[in-house]
Amino acid sequence: MKINRTYAIYFSPTFTSKKSAASIARGLEGELTEIDLTIDNSIKEMTFDRHDVVVFGFPVYGGRILPEALKRLKKFTGDHTACVITVTYGNRHYDDALLELFNVVKEQGFIPIAAAALVGQHTYGNIQVGRPNKDDVYSDTLFGSLVRLKIRDDNFSFVSVPGKYPYREGISKGKFHPETNETCEKCGICVEKCPVHAIDDDCKTISDKCISCFRCIKVCPLHAKNMDHDKEYQEFAKAFTKKLEEPRKNEYYV
Repeated sequence: MKINRTYAIYFSPTFTSKKSAASIARGLEGELTEIDLTIDNSIKEMTFDRHDVVVFGFPVYGGRILPEALKRLKKFTGDHTACVITVTYGNRHYDDALLELFNVVKEQGFIPIAAAALVGQHTYGNIQVGRPNKDDVYSDTLFGSLVRLKIRDDNFSFVSVPGKYPYREGISKGKFHPETNETCEKCGICVEKCPVHAIDDDCKTISDKCISCFRCIKVCPLHAKNMDHDKEYQEFAKAFTKKLEEPRKNEYYV
């Protein structure tokens, strides 16, 4: 089959899932369009046809896909559309996330013909800093090229992925909420960019909707959002960083 259009669709608060999904998509062929599900007010329902290929990219939260992210994914429908499913995780494990994503996209009319579990920098601590790095990007793009060959051969067999069902218990809210220091000028970037609208207009108050993705820390131009004075977080992050210091390898399935 000749690919007409390639899409990278991702939920990516700190941009690692975006980077990985786009890198794989570039290894395919056809005009590339990126669709960001991170900010929900930009999402429109869309149907893909049999000459499209979609690369889905989602982060792992506690071994699962975040329910809100899956809710947004379900705005997309395939018509026996080939897809690649990817999850990014912070070097602990992805547990049932890949299987969960497989089942959801299949229900939406897509055919998952390839999959990847990819290591990215963890939100907490200093775990696998800088990943996906240039070697990861190279491997992702090469993987995309292998998927392209499978599609050219009209091989649309379902990929086999690890995971267990019933899934492990997931999470929908975060434990650690970023703080705001005195350098905040109330520019509103954190309010605008929060994936779940957990930050009030004062740029300081964070509700229990917070998923601890730390996107606000990432995007604040003044570094006013931080976890510098949360003792519980600091102790946890230090121990977690030590525990996960041995790098895991990316896993590709095709």
